Amino acid sequence: MIADSEVQWIQFASLPANFYTKPTLAWDLISARKGKQAMQLSYLSGGFSWGCVL
Repeated sequence: MIADSEVQWIQFASLPANFYTKPTLAWDLISARKGKQAMQLSYLSGGFSWGCVL
């Protein structure tokens, strides 16, 4: 375990394409039909707020 105060710099050789620098919730859904589908999503959480980007 390394304390935050001991960390000076972290650098990766490369990052994967799906690496997000902000807190992100991403889901891949499987449907029997192709194309856009209407859906309703409920997600219970506390202590923060979030929005949706379509």
